[in-house]
Amino acid sequence: MAPIRLLCTYRPAFVLAGLTLLLACPRAHAQQFVLFDATFTFTKADADNSKPSKSHYYVRGEMLNADRPRDWTRPVDYRNGTVHIRAEVIEKPAGGAPTTWSLCYIPNKGQKNGYGCTGTDVYREKGVYERDVKMTSFWQNDNIVWEEGIKEMHLVMKDDSGGAGHAHKRPDPEKFFPTKMRITMVQVAAGARYDPKQVPDLPASDDPKSGKAADNPAARKLNRDIPRHREFLKRIEQTKGAGDVVFLGDSITHGWEGQKAWQEHFGPFHPVNLGIGGDQTGHVLWRITDGHELDHLNPKAAVLMIGTNNIGGHTAEQIAGGITAIVEELRRQKPGIKVLVLGVFPRGSSADAERSLEQITEGIKPINEELKKEKPDLKRLNAAVRDLERRRGTIPAARLNPTVAEINAIIAKLDDGKAVFFKDIGQGFLDPKGGLSGDIMSDYLHLSPRGYDIWGKAIKADIEKLIK
Repeated sequence: MAPIRLLCTYRPAFVLAGLTLLLACPRAHAQQFVLFDATFTFTKADADNSKPSKSHYYVRGEMLNADRPRDWTRPVDYRNGTVHIRAEVIEKPAGGAPTTWSLCYIPNKGQKNGYGCTGTDVYREKGVYERDVKMTSFWQNDNIVWEEGIKEMHLVMKDDSGGAGHAHKRPDPEKFFPTKMRITMVQVAAGARYDPKQVPDLPASDDPKSGKAADNPAARKLNRDIPRHREFLKRIEQTKGAGDVVFLGDSITHGWEGQKAWQEHFGPFHPVNLGIGGDQTGHVLWRITDGHELDHLNPKAAVLMIGTNNIGGHTAEQIAGGITAIVEELRRQKPGIKVLVLGVFPRGSSADAERSLEQITEGIKPINEELKKEKPDLKRLNAAVRDLERRRGTIPAARLNPTVAEINAIIAKLDDGKAVFFKDIGQGFLDPKGGLSGDIMSDYLHLSPRGYDIWGKAIKADIEKLIK
């Protein structure tokens, strides 16, 4: 018998008498596995009546992968790998209330508090939100005895105020319930990379590195016929297509609405905001083609910032291909338009954020000042403590999502110096050491008012040149 290349991880193949013999792969040796893939509707009544704990959606029994390993540390090391979290928001009340889900691992054996939780990205609209989280970085991950495996998962819907912001306890639950979700968690071994083909019913490309539209899932149109899209069409009709510059993008662009910096920096250009939370490249492509959002507009320039919601589900090459497809479509429909393509903004996981000694010291100052008084004011003291708790940390440069730089390196080549221009303003959101502060992006993805001001200042002069 002569050995040939392995056709499956840990699966030796041999040629015998002209036949190929494959030895079965042990289930526990897969480099990744789907822990669960659950589609469910969750109402206020479900949250109120959930037992033993209110607000919890329980993933247990047959809902969990029966072939999940007992020992997550060997022979394959999932403990020091990553978890790919895919949250598909199928139905959500209107209003754009920021929402997230805590995803808690309940072990067969725990220590200290006995469980640990990661979570989805914060979302405001229907769509697909994906992220990768290091298994050693999330809250209380060391409270789990990973050698003994996971018994069940608890999913808890919350607002964006922090760990205690249970949605069912809010005075406005109608902004959160009812909702329909598909949440998928894929455990990826240390040193391996997430493969979307592991998740059933997801579009996949035959060539995972291809950026060509014909076989690129990030360049395929995704229907976005939702209320906000239809509002765009009505608004454009009412204003008779007024506007010198259009902004195309996802929730980060959507978030310009209500920002003081919007009028301050772009008011003279009569800007049109065409951002929709949750959008991927395919959604924008559908909106400007089948969705007819540009039909009655004749802008001199377009600002495009899209791609962050594709990260995790598509490769950098595919995402860049999707952005390229949008640029080409803009140029096809509006031959005279100038396109400013912005690099995807830096992002990271809140679990990787660190508060510096300087931040902690600054936050403690008002507490100490109050305690020095003969009769400390309890209200001021409590307010100072709450302010310290709210202070956001900084994600070090080394822990920012590396796919962002890969995408930007590719789409920078779209700049032809004539009709298409590329600009990466990401450095403006970072501190001198390259870290991403929660003061700029409260959830390390969406901009704060200060972040929007930085964005506005960074491209105002560019727009002025493009619309001359």
